[in-house]
Amino acid sequence: SIGWPFEEEALRILYEYSGGVPRSALRAAEFAYAQMTDLDLRSVSAEIMTAVTTELQIDEHATT
Repeated sequence: SIGWPFEEEALRILYEYSGGVPRSALRAAEFAYAQMTDLDLRSVSAEIMTAVTTELQIDEHATT
């Protein structure tokens, strides 16, 4: 069975990034989960979430 993959600090970073907006939160969570599986890890750490949200912020600013 698959347990909850998000560490507490990763969730805090996710909330700060998304501001509680579901679409933003789901997008970042999806990318972070994919990164976790690509790296063959068992959880999404604060480091992974920071990298994902930083990249998404860069992408958002590049398109506006």
